[in-house]
Amino acid sequence: MSNRGSDEVAWALKEKDGKELWVTRLGPAVTEGMRQGREGPGSSPTVDGDRLYVLGAGGTLACLNVQDGKIRWRKSLIGDFGGKLPTWRYSESPLVDGGNVICTPGAADAVLIALDKMTGELVWKGTLAAPKKKAVAKAPSTQRASRDAPAPSAAKPRGVVAAGSTWKYLDNGSAPGSDWTSLSFDDGKWRQGPAQLGYGDGDEKTRLSSDPDSYPTYYFRRAFDWKESSPLEPLEPLEPLVLRLMRDDGAVVYINGREVVRDNMPTGSLGHGTFASRTAFVEDDYYTHGEVYAEIPLTFGMEGDEPPGGGSSRRGFGFGGRGASWWRPGGEISKPFLAHPRSRRLFLERVRVLAETVYTEEVFGPKLDALQRRLELETRLRARASGRSEEDASRYLQDSVAFFREHLVQRRKYVLENVGAELAKLDEAKNREGAKGSDEE
Repeated sequence: MSNRGSDEVAWALKEKDGKELWVTRLGPAVTEGMRQGREGPGSSPTVDGDRLYVLGAGGTLACLNVQDGKIRWRKSLIGDFGGKLPTWRYSESPLVDGGNVICTPGAADAVLIALDKMTGELVWKGTLAAPKKKAVAKAPSTQRASRDAPAPSAAKPRGVVAAGSTWKYLDNGSAPGSDWTSLSFDDGKWRQGPAQLGYGDGDEKTRLSSDPDSYPTYYFRRAFDWKESSPLEPLEPLEPLVLRLMRDDGAVVYINGREVVRDNMPTGSLGHGTFASRTAFVEDDYYTHGEVYAEIPLTFGMEGDEPPGGGSSRRGFGFGGRGASWWRPGGEISKPFLAHPRSRRLFLERVRVLAETVYTEEVFGPKLDALQRRLELETRLRARASGRSEEDASRYLQDSVAFFREHLVQRRKYVLENVGAELAKLDEAKNREGAKGSDEE
């Protein structure tokens, strides 16, 4: 399956020489906002005897002949069953079970459905049960004012730094010094303007200096507060911060002086003259990083955790995202367990052993290499079927695998650094207790 121009299609190739046997239009192509949607549908067709069952990104479910691609029947998960288009579009593969084909429209009265695989007629559907209302006992009214705290509301994602926000920036070709990512750095003399910041495309709100057009690095800073607005509001459940980054060609993002994202930049140490790994072939859309792992503390909601703030990146930069506080209260088991120094030490030492022996590049590196080899042929076939450049698609795959590899390396580095720091705190506390005991004697 793939997109070809404005159409979503299914197609078959000869196993012997790869030549196309047939191609069938399923309907109009459905693309999503993120760059993944440009590769077309994310579902794998299901073969059952002489029939092929396919599900398009927009919810088109169809049964085709394997030999010639002729459509036997076709349904719409949205039009026929009231489904709602998911954020990431329909990406499941149809399940053939006996005489039925099963899929998930996601509607309240048709969460899951089974259709007759020969005719497409509805066999059964599963509905979403209505939540049961809880009975509330009301106390007799009195003249005394109630001081009960209000019930906590459900956590809602909240924006941290919106797209189009104002950033401070340095665009004169100079390097600001190694401490420019720290909270205490003085950026009072830097210029400021709203995102998107850059030059050369004509869609920038703040045009950066490009005379001469040879500055290797541009610097951006913005402070933001991640604390709760009221002490009466409960802390929100754990949810990762989502970073949406528009960059040309590469970028590095820091929070509170710590690197959290490296996108299309070389591994190892970086300097003012370090260029991106490759020229970006997508310059006008956001690259989404769904988890900022470097600022999640190892204390799991223990006393002393502080939310992070601040951020930065490089050329052609726009920043937008949403998230909730990463802080969470300890659970009924984890809080007392981790509060005990001996138990906490056992936990941290186990984490360190795993990071040193299992969670290593020597272990996951070959697995990523094998994954890239398996995906290379499929990537090129999808690109060819949709009329895109096979080389661009292959480079995109390489970039994605390289980014994930660096993600794992940086996460392991962070864990090892912070486990050591936490164990050192336990040692200091133990030494203080020992010294105190000696003084009392």
